[in-house]
Amino acid sequence: MISLQVFYEGNVQGVGFRWSIRHIAKGFDVTGWVRNLPDGRVELQINGQESEARAFLDGVMQSELWFRPLPAAPRFLDGTAG
Repeated sequence: MISLQVFYEGNVQGVGFRWSIRHIAKGFDVTGWVRNLPDGRVELQINGQESEARAFLDGVMQSELWFRPLPAAPRFLDGTAG
């Protein structure tokens, strides 16, 4: 089990980004949350088996979202490198 934190920047607030992330997550065995930040970014935290969490993140990037936020490298919340 791992926990990953990802920040998305760009046009990600007020455009249904969080709803889309929740919708995509329904197809994967992951848990977590997504929230808007005051600086305009969106923060995502996911928990699950590493392969499932990585597949979910791939699903986000391959989705039909009309914008392409550029995430920083996922960060393991236990401090290890991603």
